[in-house]
Amino acid sequence: MRGIVSKLHFLAVLLPVVAAAQQVAVDSGAQLSEVFVTARKTSEDLQRAAVAVTTVSSEDIARSGIKGPTDLQWQLPAVEFQTAQSVPDVFIRGVGTYNLQAGVDSAVAFSIDGIYLAHPSAYPPVLVDIAQVEEVRGPQGTLYGRNSNGGAISFVSNKPMLGQWDAETGISTGNYAAFGSNFMVNVPITDTLATRFAIGTDRQDSIWANGYGAKNNFTARWRTLFQPVENLELIATLDRSRVSDNGFTGDKCAAAGTLCPPDSFHPWTGIGPRNPSDFDHIDTWGAYLEANLKLSWATITSLTSYRNSDWQSQITTTVGDALPAYAPDGSLNPGDMNTGYTQGQTSRLTTQELRIASVAGASVNWLFGGYFSRDRTPYRETLVGNGFTFFTTEPLLSDDSKAVFGQLTYPILGGLRATAGLRFTDEKKSASEANSAAAILNSELNKVTWKAGLEYDLAPKSLLYGSVSTGFKSGGVSEVPDVPGSNQTYGPETITAYQIGNKNRFWSDRVQVNYELFYYDYHGFQTLDVFVAPPGPYGGELLFQTVNSQKSENYGGEIETQFALTAHDRLTFSPTFLHARFIDFNVAGVNYSGNRIEASAPYTVAGSYQHEFVLPASNKIIAKITTELVGGHYMNNDNNPVSYQPTYTRTSADLTYQDGGGHWSASLYVRNLENTGVIAFDEGTILGVQDVDVLYPPRTYGLSVRWHL
Repeated sequence: MRGIVSKLHFLAVLLPVVAAAQQVAVDSGAQLSEVFVTARKTSEDLQRAAVAVTTVSSEDIARSGIKGPTDLQWQLPAVEFQTAQSVPDVFIRGVGTYNLQAGVDSAVAFSIDGIYLAHPSAYPPVLVDIAQVEEVRGPQGTLYGRNSNGGAISFVSNKPMLGQWDAETGISTGNYAAFGSNFMVNVPITDTLATRFAIGTDRQDSIWANGYGAKNNFTARWRTLFQPVENLELIATLDRSRVSDNGFTGDKCAAAGTLCPPDSFHPWTGIGPRNPSDFDHIDTWGAYLEANLKLSWATITSLTSYRNSDWQSQITTTVGDALPAYAPDGSLNPGDMNTGYTQGQTSRLTTQELRIASVAGASVNWLFGGYFSRDRTPYRETLVGNGFTFFTTEPLLSDDSKAVFGQLTYPILGGLRATAGLRFTDEKKSASEANSAAAILNSELNKVTWKAGLEYDLAPKSLLYGSVSTGFKSGGVSEVPDVPGSNQTYGPETITAYQIGNKNRFWSDRVQVNYELFYYDYHGFQTLDVFVAPPGPYGGELLFQTVNSQKSENYGGEIETQFALTAHDRLTFSPTFLHARFIDFNVAGVNYSGNRIEASAPYTVAGSYQHEFVLPASNKIIAKITTELVGGHYMNNDNNPVSYQPTYTRTSADLTYQDGGGHWSASLYVRNLENTGVIAFDEGTILGVQDVDVLYPPRTYGLSVRWHL
């Protein structure tokens, strides 16, 4: 019944705007704008890029109340974040890894201005002065390399502008005592030198009734552009960010099951009273230099970076020895055991990429390059129960990776082109325990990934493409003691992807229809395994390790449509479909064969409608509503009924007034209008007693005002 109501809600919102689509062939003033992306390491028209890519503009970020990366989930197709302990891990088309263990890599490559971010803890928590966010779906093993099995998400920040003063500031406020601010200033120093500084803050009181969920974050970025001659530019960047919240909590039993009676779910109640000593802190700073030399026949690009990211976390969990462990209001019942879990890691990552690419408009498009990264990560993990230390590990993790790569697109006949790409990666990982010089584990891998594809111009604005590509995600070392049932090392993930797509513009750029179908042959899917140690030194304690599946299968597709109904009306409609299951997964005595992969909704149907009300003196009001219907899915690979997220809808709306002179604007926004409790991460069953779920935020709303100075 709940799913039927959700579907009816979605249709009620969507039908009026679908009816309006009949105006498409009537209004000759409507036209969709061009969008340029850097998804394939060079700037190109999105409609000419033979890959599934979606963008979020700076205007959408500002108007809709988007603060951080996880807010993008409902803006990007086929994406789902799992978030706990302030660290976001992303799944694209069911490919991803939720795992807070050090050394476990993401299956989706994140980058800022082309610089790879190896750890989710280093993602900018506040999206300030961002020009565009790009999501690329499907493995990107040739151009992005390792750890891009699911795709890539890129943050593109604004570059300094020569010869132009510019400044902007803004504030926002909302429920849960939310307050945010942003400031940007662009200063032209000389004809060849300019600098740009931006800072954004985001704070909020607790969203859980037991006092957890408060945050106080910021991101700052200082960029300097030096262009001594017309064809050479140097961009130096310093950035700093901080994530600070008051600890991790969850709710008991988001779905009814054997451990959770139907009346046990009370969203955002939290489990037990907050421990004042709990916290999540992430401090990150980085420095990077981009150099672009534009020659008559090619562009040479160098990207050099260093990033230091320090993450510290303490969690106090409470496990009962009888059901229920907590009363419905979240209060603690007698006879429970307090468990403290602390984690900390400091990543010191150095990267260097050098590439040379053909100029835009060349008949043959090509790109060649090399890449190097070095990551040193001291790590600490301690599990304490009732004041007694059961488990401590303090390894030093090392990761060195080198690669050379190239990709070529060559015209064959007429509008037919062929693409071939190749990358060779050499990677070495190690983990050495500080208290035992002999306890050194190593993982080494040489891997070739490749891509082959065809693309054909069916019409001037219709591109048909298909490809076969491969990718891999690094293996590594689990920080667990050597006990029966443990796996101290785990292997890499590998993927072979078959994709076919079509991109179209119709009716004088008033209608855009893009779609892609895909099939993934996946091996070695890495997942977090939580098990109870057998009798011995660690007997009865929870241990966290990474294990591999033998084989999984993902297939499905997405359709993205945009309609310029009139010069002032925009409609989007985007259904996605996904089948993601383990074909063979029987590791360490756990049999997940046939299970659905976590965070893999079988379908999502999203739609939005935007209208501009034009007022005197060129003032305008922009109204937008976005809603999506998400099919029921599991948030844990064990497919325990208590980890099942039923079908739900999520609706957001914003209303913006823009001054005709471009001097100021004000936006009202609301997210999760339904106030539905949706599982963001399933902690799993703790010692067989209770299931714990972290939820996405409840209904949030606010007002933001921006001034262009």
